[in-house]
Amino acid sequence: MRTLLVFAFALCVPVANGATRDTDLQQLNTALAAYQHDHGNLPQALGELVPKYLPSIAEGCTYDFGTTPAPGDFAAVLSPHPVPAYASTRDLRVIEERYYGDSVPVATCTSASGERFYLTLGGQVYSSRRPWQFTPQSIAAVLGRMNRDVAADPAQFIRDWSLNGALKLFPPMIDGEIPTSARASMGEIAGRLSAYAGKMPPSAERKDVFSIAAWFHMGAFQFAPAMAAAEGAKLKPLVVRLRYLLDGKKGGPPPLDDYIQAEMETQQIPGMSIAVVRDGNVVLDKGYGFANLEDSTLAGKDTVYRLASVTKPFIAMALMKMVEEEKLSLDDPVGKFLPDLPASWKPVPIRNLADMTSGIKNLYDIGIPWEQLQLDTTPQAIISKMSSYPPQFQPGERWNYSSTNYILLRLVLEKVSGKPLGTLLNEVIFAPLEMNSTGVLSYHSIIKNRAGQYTRQNGAIVNSARWSPTWGTGGAELVSTVADMAKWNAALDRRKILRPSSYDEMWKPWATAGGGGFGIGWFLGYYRGRDTIWFSGGTPGSAPNFTRYVDDKLTVIVLANTDAMDSEAMTADIAQFFLSPPRSIEDDDPAMTQRLQRKLTELAAEPNSFYKDLGALKSFRLIRQSMQDGNGVWAYRAVFEKAELIQTFTLTASGDIAELSVGLE
Repeated sequence: MRTLLVFAFALCVPVANGATRDTDLQQLNTALAAYQHDHGNLPQALGELVPKYLPSIAEGCTYDFGTTPAPGDFAAVLSPHPVPAYASTRDLRVIEERYYGDSVPVATCTSASGERFYLTLGGQVYSSRRPWQFTPQSIAAVLGRMNRDVAADPAQFIRDWSLNGALKLFPPMIDGEIPTSARASMGEIAGRLSAYAGKMPPSAERKDVFSIAAWFHMGAFQFAPAMAAAEGAKLKPLVVRLRYLLDGKKGGPPPLDDYIQAEMETQQIPGMSIAVVRDGNVVLDKGYGFANLEDSTLAGKDTVYRLASVTKPFIAMALMKMVEEEKLSLDDPVGKFLPDLPASWKPVPIRNLADMTSGIKNLYDIGIPWEQLQLDTTPQAIISKMSSYPPQFQPGERWNYSSTNYILLRLVLEKVSGKPLGTLLNEVIFAPLEMNSTGVLSYHSIIKNRAGQYTRQNGAIVNSARWSPTWGTGGAELVSTVADMAKWNAALDRRKILRPSSYDEMWKPWATAGGGGFGIGWFLGYYRGRDTIWFSGGTPGSAPNFTRYVDDKLTVIVLANTDAMDSEAMTADIAQFFLSPPRSIEDDDPAMTQRLQRKLTELAAEPNSFYKDLGALKSFRLIRQSMQDGNGVWAYRAVFEKAELIQTFTLTASGDIAELSVGLE
């Protein structure tokens, strides 16, 4: 049973026990994590703790650890990551599939009366992909089930699927490259929901139904119906984007201010600052809303916000500087510089700390009480607290996001440089780039132009909870402005501060993560046919995002004074106003391209094809070619009369088409 101890928990309680409270589940999650660490006997932990925190489950269960799939419906999930409050029964099942795929091994608890309960055992989410990311198979399965449900009974569908939950969970899917069957399901769902909403009386529920329909119309490249549904739902941000898209991106500059103001109103964002850099020129750097609500101070380009985990790329840059100065090597064991670490930690190479493949547990996964996070601490105290947790896997074996890695890197940097982290970063990065408003956050310091920190509670904007920045030491402790971040971006563009070879090392995908890769302190992703280098973060009162769209020489920087917003999605939406069509690459196998173009043309001619309403295929250009799991991946920019999309073919070693997927341009 020892192999189970690295696993995350998700408890599935049958529908009959729907009265289970979220607070019970949260308490059980914390208790299980603590018990697992202290005792290590999983069946004993379940037997003792589950009945205590979930009264609906009787004592005396016997646990059978098999490979039985979890049931299709259940009323509550104890997840290793926060379960959204808006999620319904089926939403939770969808979350399961986003984490673990369609087949979920479980432990079955059979009570004395014969009633069964299920404990889902899923491997650490971050080992293969970032949380909340669908697999193509899960997308197709979920959308297929949704389509069947809404076709059978729209009213029951609305009761079964929390509409607010669906709005939060599913829109991100439309930006991915997913099977054509999933796109077709989106279009059918959208049409059925639009028709149903059109018959509903005015209400908040009608607005939600139109909202889902609008997103799914978008996913099916049905832009005019999407506009009609978005207007019915009063989705102002989407209406602005669609109008710009339907106008062919013509008629003057992009309506950025209209879009941003609409998002702020929709997401209740008190204040934010945004910078957009294109071809080395700052085309936007300004504030929106209020930096502080208490005194109505306006946000601007010089408003200071928390960077949260966007701190980590700065740590990576300082690390590479120390490597250049031969004060350390990426292959050095961390114990060389920190001799008091646990014996199992000492051999971990510096590189594996920086690329999140060390196996060292994330401090935010051990259930630290919130009251403790409000108090100041030190890096040494955090490492002492974490030192009793053995590595979850061997260095380099897999990827797992862990802020503990960057606390260790902070201590290493201070050791080899002989300077406090703030001083080192200032000398290496901030001062040379004249980033005069960037530095280490302290609640005790007076920081000019510092923004307030807010969240949303019961539909109202309130002050966020206090969280001591000392818990973010090394990984989430900096503050900055969009003006300073634009200066940093210019240095990245010109490869200043570091040697070009250090940038190559830093931006090499050492580990698979988040649908892309992870280098030294950076996510390396792929968005609508384009390579991205990015990082985002979140602490109470902040949700920053910094994304570089490499092929377009475009960078979007979003800083805000609330944690209740989706900064990643907003960054991508802003980028869409500036992105050029994906660039074609040299085609070394034109015969293959001709074959695949013929296949796409044949598909478009089929009467029930997803492509049938897109018009004739006008252009077909290769934009990406790679190998994945032994298969060839060929991605093309396919321009139809009514849509421009990215068509991807996955080919087996023998040249057979194994999978087709399609994404928005």
